[in-house]
Amino acid sequence: MRSFNQRHFFFLAALCGSVMAFAACGDDDDSGTAGAGGTAGRGGSGTAGKGGGSAGTAGKGGSAGKGGTGGGLDAGVDGRGGAGGSGGAAGKGGTAGAAGVAGAAGAAGKGGTAGAAGAAGAAGKDGGAGSSGDGGVSDASTDGDGSATVANIRVAHLSPGAPAIDFCLALHGTTVFTGPILSGQGVLIGLPYAAVTKYQTVAAGQYDVRLVPAGATSCATSLGGLPDQTNLPAVPPNGAVTIAALGELSPGDAGGPFGLKAFVDDTSVSTGNAKLRFVHASSGTPSVDVGTGGGVLLSPLFNDIAFASAASATNGYIETPPLASVEISARVHATTTDVLSLPNTDLASGAIATAFAIGKIGNIATPLRVLLCLDNGASVGALTPCTVVGDTPNRAHVRVAHLAPDVPAIDVCLAKTGSAFTGAGILRRLNVTAGLAYPQVTTYLDLPVASYTVRLVAATSTDCNAAAVPDTPNVVVIDNLYATMGALGDLTVPPPPDGGLPDAGTADGGTIPPSFGLKVFVDDNAPPIPAGNINLRFIHASPGTAAVDVGLGSGGAFTPLFINVAFSNFGIGVGIDPNGYISTAPLAAQTLSARLSGGTTDALVVPNVTMTAGSLATAFAIGKVGDASKPLKILMCTDSGPAVGALAPCTVVP
Repeated sequence: MRSFNQRHFFFLAALCGSVMAFAACGDDDDSGTAGAGGTAGRGGSGTAGKGGGSAGTAGKGGSAGKGGTGGGLDAGVDGRGGAGGSGGAAGKGGTAGAAGVAGAAGAAGKGGTAGAAGAAGAAGKDGGAGSSGDGGVSDASTDGDGSATVANIRVAHLSPGAPAIDFCLALHGTTVFTGPILSGQGVLIGLPYAAVTKYQTVAAGQYDVRLVPAGATSCATSLGGLPDQTNLPAVPPNGAVTIAALGELSPGDAGGPFGLKAFVDDTSVSTGNAKLRFVHASSGTPSVDVGTGGGVLLSPLFNDIAFASAASATNGYIETPPLASVEISARVHATTTDVLSLPNTDLASGAIATAFAIGKIGNIATPLRVLLCLDNGASVGALTPCTVVGDTPNRAHVRVAHLAPDVPAIDVCLAKTGSAFTGAGILRRLNVTAGLAYPQVTTYLDLPVASYTVRLVAATSTDCNAAAVPDTPNVVVIDNLYATMGALGDLTVPPPPDGGLPDAGTADGGTIPPSFGLKVFVDDNAPPIPAGNINLRFIHASPGTAAVDVGLGSGGAFTPLFINVAFSNFGIGVGIDPNGYISTAPLAAQTLSARLSGGTTDALVVPNVTMTAGSLATAFAIGKVGDASKPLKILMCTDSGPAVGALAPCTVVP
């Protein structure tokens, strides 16, 4: 139970008949001081009768309690008049009972005269709870069997663009509002956007809410003429509820309309665990998925959460082991691109927290963010401890190219350096259960910025436990990196002792296929392409083929673009950028040829190659010279083109 200061009032366990009656609604049901004739009747806030003491203050609670009308008591002794019968005690928030019947006159004591009959106690007013320290309620009444009827309420301001608010409460259907609550606490600035009041103890029951401007001194006029919210669920005994102001007063741009929504809160958690809930309060944002990690490595926690909603089960909470420096990400439902990231999130053992998605995508004044509140944390003044967190995610964009002709379908697993592999491979996460077959290339996949260990597994693997080849460690990706991770070489050739991928074309002239491995190529992403030009790159991925020259035309009309490109490398030279791209005129049904470096005989001729102005593309040499089933070919990929399902737009030519 929270303590409160008696100088102010806040949520009342049951509301008094009028604001002016607050001073008489807060104390316990103590009797008034005895008068000359008898003790005061209990239960009312009425005036004292003749011969009786002052009336008792209103009882705790509301509706008439089990007491009913008091009966006359036996005559007093020693000259004291009989006590007035108790008025019906206030029950849970309704009307108090009728006045008690007057007690009989007291019999004369030794040497004294009989006292006058005690006057009947006045009828109790509607029961109000005792005032508490800071304007709230410390207790509410109990039923006759002693069961508690208290509950907790807090209010969250999650409406972007709405001014600071105050609010008033009324028992459902009564229209008798108490408040303004925050002004009564002395919080004249009201509740601003992206803030949540602390919990206040009230009597369990159903309430109506009226929003009023910050600093208002009465509940007479609502904020902007908004209607009262009268369809909120009842607050259960011993329960807790967050009443959230959501949507927009002037939506205008497909945002949700303004309104109040109640969310039932959890108040307990298993020993050693924490609880986390996600509430979608971002106006205009479609349904979202939320999980740990990010990009293609997202592990879902909450799925398909619509605006003004939380998960339907368990009040929206999940119970989890404590979180330490974990990234939490959110994305539009059924997509793979994160729109919000909370890096380095901690959630201690025993913590119960709610993450409210607030703000709007693309709005500078109130951008998409998360209001992370510790539901069971110690209050900070009049507020729940909350922090606005999150920002645009830092992501690398990596695609995987299966360029090894003798290697069966694969899946790719990633684990942050020093961490264990968990879950399934990337392709299986994308529901591509057949894996990545030669010579397919995935679309660009988002990865959180980190250093990774990369593991290849068979496409049939449902987890990442069994590596097909030695892992590739320390693959570092940075924010906004675009890269191609190529699976190259021959699976039948043993890897070198250092686990690296050798460059063919040394002592053997590149005729012995290199061992299978991974190599990362940094890609251009919409670089400045001179008007009317294309940007083209060539990567040598044909195992066992020596270094080659690649150019336009064939035979004697050959014009080189890339010279002496060895296996697992891209072309370099004058006019070629650091990632291997050359800017040239568009191709219109032209011939692209490859020949051994320095030679005059074409090993591969690709006719009718067309690339329109503004295109960004990579040509991979794939397959093997003389291999009838996997012959030497060109895999032409439009790096800037739209994805085809989970794959990049690539074509094998000729």
